[in-house]
Amino acid sequence: MVHMIKNKPPLTVFLLCLICIVTTLFYFVYYIRTAELVPDSDKNYEWSDLLDHFNKEDSCLSDYAGQELNNLFDDSILLTTVHTALNIDASKFVKYNKIYGILSLTDWVPRCPKGRLFNKLKIRFDMPLDLKNFTGEVCAQIIGPQDYLPLFLKQGCIVKHIEATKEKVGYLSTKAKSEIDNMFCNGGMPVTMQFKTVIDKSNFANYLSSVERNVIYIHLLWAGCLMLFLTICIIVYAFLYTEKQTEVYGEKCTHFLRK
Repeated sequence: MVHMIKNKPPLTVFLLCLICIVTTLFYFVYYIRTAELVPDSDKNYEWSDLLDHFNKEDSCLSDYAGQELNNLFDDSILLTTVHTALNIDASKFVKYNKIYGILSLTDWVPRCPKGRLFNKLKIRFDMPLDLKNFTGEVCAQIIGPQDYLPLFLKQGCIVKHIEATKEKVGYLSTKAKSEIDNMFCNGGMPVTMQFKTVIDKSNFANYLSSVERNVIYIHLLWAGCLMLFLTICIIVYAFLYTEKQTEVYGEKCTHFLRK
C-alpha cells in the first residue's frame, strides 16, 4: 500500500477526492436525519428571484373600475400574505390613497413546483396622507398561494392602513416585457416601481417538510453507499495490482542477480 502511495500519486489524489466525497455525503445524511429544522434554500432563493422578476416587468396604473380581484384564487388554495418594501414614483400615485392590483407571473415559475401553477399574484398598499415628506417607499402586501410565497420570522415592513375620508382607489397591473398585449395600459399610464431585493437571510422561516427530508435522505444515503463501494473496489484493486507488480519486479531482480 505504501508502495502504491509513493509511486502512483495521481491515483492517490483521486482516492483522496473520493474519500472526501463519501465523507461529505454521509455528513449530509446525518445532518438531514438528525437536524430539527432544515432550511429550504430553494424557497429563499425563489423570493429574491420573484422580486427581481417583478422589477423587470412593465407596470400600468389606472382607475379602479371594479376589476375582479376577490375570486382570483379558488377557495381550496391556501393563501399567505407577505409584506415587502416597494419604491414607486410618487408623482404618478398621488391622486390615489389605495392601490389594488395584479402582478403577472408570465415567464416565471418556481424552481420546484409542488402542484398547480399560477400566473398571477395580488398586490395592495396604501398611500400616505402626508405626501410632503413622502420618500416614495411604501409597504406593499403581496397575496398568493403558500407554495409561491415565503415565510418570515417577521415581515419585511409594517403596513400602515390609511383611513381616508374618501377612498380613491387605483388599479395596478403588470406584464412581462416578452408578452405582446396591444391593449395593455389602454386608458392608464405607465409607472415604474422597484421592489427591495436585498433581504436578511436570517429572517427566512422556510424549512423542508418531513416528506422532502425523507426523499433527500434516501437519495443521499444511496449515493453515499454507492461511492463508498466504488472507493473500496478501487483501493482493493490498486492494492492487489501493486502487490502483483512488486512480486513481478522482485522476481525479475532475482533472475537478473542469478545471471
